[in-house]
Amino acid sequence: MKKLAAVGMVFFLSVGVWASYGGGDGSEATPFQIGTVPHWQTLMGSSGDWGKHFELTDDINLSGITVTPVGNSTTPFTGVFDGQGHVIEDAVINFPSDSYVGLFGKVGDDNNDAYVKNVGADNITVTGNSGVGGLVGGFQRGTIEACYATGIITGNYGVGGLVGYFGGLIINSYAMGDVTGDSEVGGLMGGVFSSSSSIISSYATCNVSG
Repeated sequence: MKKLAAVGMVFFLSVGVWASYGGGDGSEATPFQIGTVPHWQTLMGSSGDWGKHFELTDDINLSGITVTPVGNSTTPFTGVFDGQGHVIEDAVINFPSDSYVGLFGKVGDDNNDAYVKNVGADNITVTGNSGVGGLVGGFQRGTIEACYATGIITGNYGVGGLVGYFGGLIINSYAMGDVTGDSEVGGLMGGVFSSSSSIISSYATCNVSG
């Protein structure tokens, strides 16, 4: 009886791990599937996956849960996130003393591009210190394409409606809402990691104070 119980426990744990996302294995051919709040919570807490491939399969409302940025200065997000036209909405991200605060925190690094595309961050409230944005706090290297953010963004340095600090390429994206900071404050983006950063066919209609 004890042996059978142990076998059952192993089976349960393996199924639990497999079911942490909606499917997929994180590869380019079979991205992890994210379509519910628990799936997003798994992503937030699984820094070992932040270099893999993801697809959003449904809109997700994050109201009422603790939201932490995906990616940070220690472990940036260096993977590919395809929102497939879906929206992540009503998130409250409140870390007033921290750097790289947003739905995604630090994205890309000195050696790795990242790609975030086809996703909206709607009615987002973000509070941080430096590198604060509605979608991404600090996007160091890679591409943001066909994305938007709306909401209230508040920080001190490097504060933007879509991205706080940016280095890379923004294409066909926009931001709307209220952005407040002390320096390096902008509607679409705040400050830059690199002077080689580019913005194409993108805009902001934010109320900016800084």
